[in-house]
Amino acid sequence: MEGIIETTTSQRKQETETLFKKVKPLLDEGLSYNKAVRKVKNLPRTYPCLNLAWFRELIEYGETQGYSYKDYKY
Repeated sequence: MEGIIETTTSQRKQETETLFKKVKPLLDEGLSYNKAVRKVKNLPRTYPCLNLAWFRELIEYGETQGYSYKDYKY
C-alpha cells in the first residue's frame, strides 16, 4: 500500500537513538524535550509532539540515559 511506511522494532530503536543524540546537546543547554525536538526536526512551534509515539519513545529512551522528562519538560 502506498503511503504506509513500515519499520521494524530495531529500526525504530535506531531512529530513536539517533534522534536522541541530536537532541541531547540541546537538553544540556537547558531546552525542554519539546523545544529541542522542534529545533532538530525544524517543526513549527504549534506542532503537537507529546501525543506522537516516536516522541514518547524518545522520552522513554532519554530517561534511560538519565534525562528525566520532568526535568526537561519546560
